[in-house]
Amino acid sequence: MELLNSNLTPGRRCLPPAGWVSLVPRLPRWFGHASHPERAEAGPALMKTIESVQRAAQREIVYQTDQRNYGVEDRWEVPGVTTAIRVGDCEDFAFAKIHRLILKKVPPGALRLAICRAPVGTRQEAHAVLAIDTDLSTKIMDCRYPLPLSDDRLENMGIYDCRRLPYKWLAWSIPGEWFWWQRIC
Repeated sequence: MELLNSNLTPGRRCLPPAGWVSLVPRLPRWFGHASHPERAEAGPALMKTIESVQRAAQREIVYQTDQRNYGVEDRWEVPGVTTAIRVGDCEDFAFAKIHRLILKKVPPGALRLAICRAPVGTRQEAHAVLAIDTDLSTKIMDCRYPLPLSDDRLENMGIYDCRRLPYKWLAWSIPGEWFWWQRIC
């Protein structure tokens, strides 16, 4: 069956993750530029920008758990810290990519932090990614590579259509809203 709309489907509002709540007071001003959700135009220019930002982040930041980095299970950090120390976990990668995409004039209202359950062996693990809502589909910029190599160059770099991933989508941030997130499926 072919999907007629390959964007993630928003649902009811929900409370944000605890990491988000502790991060909000420390977020830089640029993060608040989005006043409403919007969709970016999915053309060659956007895809080129996404690809360059993905390459840079994957090259410059090393994945490291918060337990190893800070001695705590989960700590959400502002992008400047992640890029300065050059290590971070999944949401740190996503925030660094959001910052770079905003600097490259991608509409801030199209950029959302999304949380999901990702398969790791036989169990499901909490995971965060950057979701870019476009007029054609929701693109995911992931620091993991959950799919086998394919003929799609972007997938082999960690850029996916949301419906291709084996994730159980839970919620994402709402542009312009600090204290509410939105369930997604």
